[in-house]
Amino acid sequence: MTPLFVTTMVFNRHDLLRRLFVSCAESTKRPDAVYVIDHGYAPDKIEAHAAALDGIPLEVVTLEDAGCAFGANWLLKRLPDDKVGCGDDVTFLPDALRILSETPGDFVIPEPKSCLIDGVECGILNPAACCMIRKGCTDKIGFFDEKISPNFLYFEDTDFIRRLGLAGIPQTVAKGAHVLHYHGGSQTMKKYTQAEMDEHHTRFRTARANYFKKWGGEPFHETLTTPREL
Repeated sequence: MTPLFVTTMVFNRHDLLRRLFVSCAESTKRPDAVYVIDHGYAPDKIEAHAAALDGIPLEVVTLEDAGCAFGANWLLKRLPDDKVGCGDDVTFLPDALRILSETPGDFVIPEPKSCLIDGVECGILNPAACCMIRKGCTDKIGFFDEKISPNFLYFEDTDFIRRLGLAGIPQTVAKGAHVLHYHGGSQTMKKYTQAEMDEHHTRFRTARANYFKKWGGEPFHETLTTPREL
């Protein structure tokens, strides 16, 4: 039987992990292990929630000065199929992992049960917020582009999804696999100092400019099908 892994990354939002861990433990198909890439340099805060996994092995990997793309690639290159990557603000309903693992396809996404943006339900789930990425996917299009947002996040997932589409790889929806996405980025940013906010916005603009350069436009307005080198 193919092992099933759940992977996530955390940026100074360690308290969110308990909710995710509980949902893994209560799944009808429990993962063989949960991997957490820690970008907040606080593995003790992650391990403090390990009991919520109810015996599921927890692997914490601290990657200093590594962006989201680098962390995702670290996991993709080291773990066999199947890998469900999700945000730290996602939880699985009981049958979600089982259905995801049973659904064929190189790139499989769940149906959103609800997607909450700062507490307001919008019903739209970003595919990169929770997805099954199988080896056939990276064999065809490669890994996340680490040049788009070096040492940070933003637009590396958009780039990956665009390359999926250009390669003709469908986003297969696992019918009946439901997740909750408590997207609360702006709540996290409310805790920033002005200097931290300025740095965040600068890095966002850099990533957006890199995406524009690579594809000749912003998301949904790209003019290139062959990307430029960054």
